[in-house]
Amino acid sequence: MWNTCAWTAEGQRDWIKTTLGPILEAAGMRYLKLMVLDHNRDALPWYPATILEDPQSNQFVDGVAIHWYDDDNTGPEVMTELHSLFEDKFLLYTESCDGKYLRLKNMLAHDNVK
Repeated sequence: MWNTCAWTAEGQRDWIKTTLGPILEAAGMRYLKLMVLDHNRDALPWYPATILEDPQSNQFVDGVAIHWYDDDNTGPEVMTELHSLFEDKFLLYTESCDGKYLRLKNMLAHDNVK
């Protein structure tokens, strides 16, 4: 994994529920959309599920940020699985390179992105 911040799912969960979430709430900034993960599909659904299964951290999270890297090795069914577990959270591709924008064009053409 390339997670340079070295967040574990448990560490991110605990930081959101004890620090970031309450700070955003106290500052009146809950209009900001908080996304977790921000990594590849190979971390789905387990990584965000660790955070979202906890009601205290879940209340502050709006969605899951996903990168396109390594998609050839992890199929899109993990996104469907995650969405079915947490239907109130959005999934958003947030980072790509190497010409993979063509994949999004293809996905949109086939109505796979909602």
